[in-house]
Amino acid sequence: MVALPYASLIQASEAPVAEPGEYVRVCGICHLERGEGVPGAFPPLDARLGAWAGTEQGRRYLVNVVVNGLHGQIEVDGVRYFGAMPGMAHQLSYREIAGLLNYVVGEFGGGSAAFTEKMVDEIRAVNGAVQSLGLRPE
Repeated sequence: MVALPYASLIQASEAPVAEPGEYVRVCGICHLERGEGVPGAFPPLDARLGAWAGTEQGRRYLVNVVVNGLHGQIEVDGVRYFGAMPGMAHQLSYREIAGLLNYVVGEFGGGSAAFTEKMVDEIRAVNGAVQSLGLRPE
């Protein structure tokens, strides 16, 4: 489990966690109910997320993917994905985005996250509308 240095400073009420049904409605459509993804179309949600949530660069990337979307080619476990994930900021609040990130990292990433509405807003303000692909950790 990834221990985030700031996690102990954040109250549980500030770090929301989405319900499984919310994940299925918003993310599970493409990444599937258990986060396994669809080879070549939608990547799996796995331990990479837990590792990324433990670093500043990784958190910036994860927030940016959900806020601004992801377009272009990526490789995950030797499988290439070339597709488009739409940004969700037009339909989800920053609190909902934080909750989904906390759910996904905890449920599929094997880590713990403490994304908050404030953190999502701050990262979005720094990132602006930057393309997510350029932020992707190695």
